[in-house]
Amino acid sequence: MTMALVLQAILWAPLALGAEKAAHWAFQSIDSPAIPKINSPWARNPIDAFIAAQHEKKGLVPALEASRRALIRRLSLDLLGLPPAPEEIKAFEEDPSESAYENLVDRLLASSRYGERWGRHWLDVARWAESEGYAENNLRPFAWRYRDYVIQSFNDDKPFDLFIRQQIAGDEMEPPSDENVIATGFLAAARISADEGDKWRQRNDMLIDITNATANALLGLTMQCAQCHDHKMDPITQRDYYRFQGFFVKGLPGNLVLNEPDPREGTAPTRPPEYAKAMREYNEILQRARERALELGKKELPEETQRLLEIPSEKRAPQEERIARATESHLNFRVAMNALEPKMTEADRKRFGELKKQVAELEARFPPPPNTWGFYSPVTSAREMETLLMRGNFPLLHNRGELEKARPYLLVRGDVFQPAMPVEQGWPAIFGAAEEKSKIALQKKPRLALADWLANPRHPLTARVWANRLWHFHFGRGLVETPGDFGFQGAAPTHPELLDWLAAELINDRWSTKYLQRLIVCSSTYRQASSHHPANAQIDPDNRFWWRWPPRRLEAETLRDVLLSACGELDSHLGGPSIPVQETSASLRRSIYLTQKRDSPPEMQALFDGPTGMAESCSRRHISISPLQPLYLLNNAFSLKRAQALARRIERLSESDSCRIEAAYQAVLGRDPEAGEIAAVKTFFKNYPGQSTQPEVPGIVRIFVPANSQIPPARAAVDGLWDVGGAGIPFADDKGIGWIVHPEAGGAFSLHNSSPGPTAYSNHTPDPAKAVVTYEFDRIAAIAEVEMIVHKNGISRIEGFAGDDLEHLASIGEAIVAGAARGRPFAEEKSAHVFSFDPATLRSGKFFRFVVRETALSNGYAIYQAFPRLADKSRVTGLKQLSSWIGFCQSLFNLNEFAYIY
Repeated sequence: MTMALVLQAILWAPLALGAEKAAHWAFQSIDSPAIPKINSPWARNPIDAFIAAQHEKKGLVPALEASRRALIRRLSLDLLGLPPAPEEIKAFEEDPSESAYENLVDRLLASSRYGERWGRHWLDVARWAESEGYAENNLRPFAWRYRDYVIQSFNDDKPFDLFIRQQIAGDEMEPPSDENVIATGFLAAARISADEGDKWRQRNDMLIDITNATANALLGLTMQCAQCHDHKMDPITQRDYYRFQGFFVKGLPGNLVLNEPDPREGTAPTRPPEYAKAMREYNEILQRARERALELGKKELPEETQRLLEIPSEKRAPQEERIARATESHLNFRVAMNALEPKMTEADRKRFGELKKQVAELEARFPPPPNTWGFYSPVTSAREMETLLMRGNFPLLHNRGELEKARPYLLVRGDVFQPAMPVEQGWPAIFGAAEEKSKIALQKKPRLALADWLANPRHPLTARVWANRLWHFHFGRGLVETPGDFGFQGAAPTHPELLDWLAAELINDRWSTKYLQRLIVCSSTYRQASSHHPANAQIDPDNRFWWRWPPRRLEAETLRDVLLSACGELDSHLGGPSIPVQETSASLRRSIYLTQKRDSPPEMQALFDGPTGMAESCSRRHISISPLQPLYLLNNAFSLKRAQALARRIERLSESDSCRIEAAYQAVLGRDPEAGEIAAVKTFFKNYPGQSTQPEVPGIVRIFVPANSQIPPARAAVDGLWDVGGAGIPFADDKGIGWIVHPEAGGAFSLHNSSPGPTAYSNHTPDPAKAVVTYEFDRIAAIAEVEMIVHKNGISRIEGFAGDDLEHLASIGEAIVAGAARGRPFAEEKSAHVFSFDPATLRSGKFFRFVVRETALSNGYAIYQAFPRLADKSRVTGLKQLSSWIGFCQSLFNLNEFAYIY
């Protein structure tokens, strides 16, 4: 197809949308429908009238109201993400007032815990994370401020239209405020490759992310399908896509300095004046170096290309723009941060070194000013903002001159190096042309104009999409089952009149989220029991018409929080910096405060279907059922510690087994045990092989590594159930514990050869004293052999010898001479040695040591692994079974009644 035909198709595409697509239900104006008249007294509010009308039409009978205990647990888990305390359940069950339920709803909606629960829902939609993504995946240390903004917004019941405006155009809003800037973390959550040297590809990938996420989150449309061609199903053209992307081209994400001090950090808003002065000069020298590097690079280009680059971008023909982009991307490699100093003049280089030293000293003495990871345009913002340099060799720079010239282009097949024609920013043609007032706003503050359009009460999608999301988060399924796709490929609403009524109510009540939620949770529809009804199931097997409450499993974060709450360990303080990745497994804070690093989400979040990659807006989480999930709750170190904490808690309450059992049931399930359950638990105690009074004695393998080595993360299977890992942390001395297997659990110890063993890296050194790794087997007396695998890389030889009191190992292995200062050189890249010995000789406190010695000429490192293997599990000594009370608590954590909302 010629370029002329491509342009003709693009220009005429809006005319070919068709009346059928324009008449799609989601694109019609929102009108509040009449509330149906029904014959049943079941309805409590208008929501029930719409639901009951379908019940009568289809012959369905609604379930009875759930018990008070079920309702308070359902409400608490749904609104707060935490279970009610036993005393709260008792008080609600005994409250005789007619308004007891409504009072409970009001109390829960007013709780500060509410924002943590519902903020997490929005963070899914906003594809929020605290790292960049891509290969480097640099952390964004202050992205947590956006998370706290979201939590506080829900707690304050911020009107949803204002919530939208702040997130789309906070930096353009008047009057300027830090809160508005922090809110732009929604746009800034885009993935960025700060080590991508191709600046056009880097910016385009970021813009695609922002465009797609904004359309998915707020319009409920799969606009991403139009990136390379007209949407195959929905009335969105490729031209629409790039016009919509045009709203964002004049801004960039970055670390934005705030104006106000943060009382939580105790820091002043700025560093001393001399720091700002030094940074200005520092950046001026860098900019001169960039310009010098680019100028030198341009001189190497053909004269015709040099002349083309002098043409302002807005005056270039499409073919000239394509050449210019490819050339600029090539030149951009010359301005990497690590390549600029050689491009400086001698005077600048000397001064730059002085400034770098001065800046480093000031940064060491004074903390950085409060800043946030947000989106900012120096061209359209309401105020000029200071930005801190982001990490990476090719960081995005808020260069006002370049951003002023930025304009959207339609890209052939979505290729950033194939611009077809410039376009003006705007929303899809299906929604109508902009008014004159909006056109003026588009030119001055484009994102604010977009936000005003999205939050307009007459917009057909925004309120519908949000009302449907609220229903989806409450019931586990929306009135439209595809909350991120309201287009032709998405599901039709089961109750279209109810959806429109909810959307209209949202708008009419000042866009109040809590108002709409109160209507939903106070309805008879929400208060139904989850009991099964055979006749209803024949008519509506999927419960699409809500004839009962749909049970659903708790989300990953809520499940973790409920575990911590049940055992009384939950750290409930609000907000602040996220828990570092390396500390998440030990943290007792709510899951929303664990660092969301894109390539390593918290383990429960990964296992229980939480967002992991977070590269796109997550409108609906996947739900899987895997054997690993109950095994995690039964055997993972985190779950085991919670069972131990709960066992200690109930053991302190009473010496009576019956009282302890009742306390455990109340803490975990929110109810008293039935007589048959008490009898079953006592039978369990009688038959349990452990004794509740026995201490848990761990079996441990420790690895001691030299100061020049480190142990990366490794994993192993213990009894086929436990899955525990070591921390990938460097050691400053030879006394660190690098690998602990079975830290608190009893049972047989086994490291299978099919699983990765403890792994250590040795930096090359000719000094054998700095290349020793010691494996110490503590309280384990059944290991029959150890296989040592060495991956050769510049290694000349391996030598092994036994530690103290294990002299009998001297003759083990053909290649090993114990106590000798030499061994057999390795000819292969990977060599294995197996050492066998009598398990009875390896008692507590004994150890087996391997020495890897490298020659002075070696230029590599050793990777070596050890696999201890058992001869006979029955001969394990010193390991005790878990106490019966811990085993009992573990069992409670594995009940569906604990992990589901009923």
